[in-house]
Amino acid sequence: MLDILKGAKKFSLYMGIASLVVGLVLLVFPAVTVKTICVLLGVLCIAGGVALLISFITNGRTDRDLPDLQSENEGPRSRR
Repeated sequence: MLDILKGAKKFSLYMGIASLVVGLVLLVFPAVTVKTICVLLGVLCIAGGVALLISFITNGRTDRDLPDLQSENEGPRSRR
């Protein structure tokens, strides 16, 4: 049990240092940071779109075509 607490203490220290470094980088280089975040989000969107297109082409369906696992009388999606 004591080992878990020591590990948690080290983790908190490392996360605090990492947060401090990231915060300083954000403050010192705001333009580069914004550009980097935009590029990363763009790459993620492109990758997601490509994955969905490949899934549709290979399977002929998307995840929205899958049947709903809830019955029609249960859950928030029920029609009354």
